[in-house]
Amino acid sequence: MRIRFLYFSIFLIWSCDSMNKNGSNIEPENEIKFKKIGEKIFPLDSLTSKMGNYFQYFENDTSKYFVLMNKFNNDLIFYDYETGNSQFYINMEKNGPNGVGDVSGLLVHSLDSIFIYSYNNGLLHIIDSSGKIKNKYNLISDGHRYQVRPYISNTTPMVKIGNKLLLNSFGSRLKYSKSSDSNEKLILELDLYDRSVNYFFEYPKMYSTGIWGTALHFMYNSYNPIEKKFIVSFPIDNNIYLIGKNRKSEKYLAKSSFIDKVKPLSTANKIDPPPTVEESYFLRSQPTYSSIHFDEFSQMYYRVAYNSMNEEDFYSGDLIKSRFRDASIIVLNSKLKKIGEVNLGKYVYHPNYQFYNKNGIHIMKLAIEDEDNLVFDIFKLSKDE
Repeated sequence: MRIRFLYFSIFLIWSCDSMNKNGSNIEPENEIKFKKIGEKIFPLDSLTSKMGNYFQYFENDTSKYFVLMNKFNNDLIFYDYETGNSQFYINMEKNGPNGVGDVSGLLVHSLDSIFIYSYNNGLLHIIDSSGKIKNKYNLISDGHRYQVRPYISNTTPMVKIGNKLLLNSFGSRLKYSKSSDSNEKLILELDLYDRSVNYFFEYPKMYSTGIWGTALHFMYNSYNPIEKKFIVSFPIDNNIYLIGKNRKSEKYLAKSSFIDKVKPLSTANKIDPPPTVEESYFLRSQPTYSSIHFDEFSQMYYRVAYNSMNEEDFYSGDLIKSRFRDASIIVLNSKLKKIGEVNLGKYVYHPNYQFYNKNGIHIMKLAIEDEDNLVFDIFKLSKDE
C-alpha cells in the first residue's frame, strides 16, 4: 500500500525558560508539522454504528486490542490492533442474574477485569472475558448531598488508581442560575475494597461569574498514569487542571491561539432556560475548549479546541456543517508547556476521538459516507527543518 504523507501546520513556541503553572506562552514561533504516517481501519458489522460508541486501546504482554463497545446491543468487540480484524465478542446480558443493564462506559483493566458502567441504573459491574459478573457496585448512595450520577464517554473515561476508581460526575444542576456556594463536587471516588463513595473537586471560580447553560458546564477528563494524576479540562477555561493523590489540584495554562474569553449566556442571577436550538447555537457561535488527552507513549498532552461556527452553517440542515466546527489540537509537553497548536481543517476528523500507542496519535476520520469502517489516521509530531 502506498502511503501518502499529509501535513498540518502547527506553531511551536520555543522558550529558554520553563513555563510556570500560570506562565505566558508569548514566545517566538517556529513551524512544525503533524505528519501522517498511515491509517488504521476497523471493519464494522451490520449492527454496529460508527458514531456514539465507546472505545479503548488496550494492550497486555501478548496482544494489542482496539475494544469497541456497541451500546445498542450490549456487545464488546475486541479487534486485533495489528490486523484490524475482530478477534472475539463479549455479549453482556441486560437483565437477569448476570445482567449489567444498558451499557454506557467501560474500562478494560485486564481481560479478567473489565469495568462496565450503566448510566441508567447507576451500577458498575466487573466482568471477565466470558461476560460473567465478578463484582457489582452501586454508585448512587442514598442521601449523599453531592450525589450526581457519573457520565462516562470517550472524553470522560473511568480511571483506576490503585484500589480507587474515579468517575466524572459533573452535574451542572445550577446551569441557569448563579451561585457562589453550590459546592457541587465533580469527581466520584469509589473504593473498590470497602465500597465507600466520596466526591471531591469543584468548578473553577469563573463559573460563578455568569450563567453558562448545559454544554459549557461539561467537564472533560483524562489520566496521566506515569504521574498518577487525573486531568481535567473545562469548555470556558484557558487552564487545565492536574489532580494528585492528595486531591489537590494544580492549574496549567493550555490556551488556544484563537480563544480569548468565552462569553456566558447571561450575567444575571437567574434566567429561564432558553430554547434548546438557541442555546446550541450560542455554544457553537463562539470558540470553546473540549476534550483533554494524555499520550503516555510520547508523554504529550493534547487539548481539543473548537472555533466558532457561523449562523448559515448552523441552520443549514447539513449533517456535517451544522454539527462540526473547525478544530485544533493544543500540544503540551511532559512539563505542561505549550509547544504548538495543530489546525485540523474542516470536516475531516472527529478530534475528540483519539487513542495512542507506539505508532503515534490516532485520530478518527468523520467519513460519514463510509458506514462499514472505523478509520483512524495515524500521525507523528515532527519539526519542520
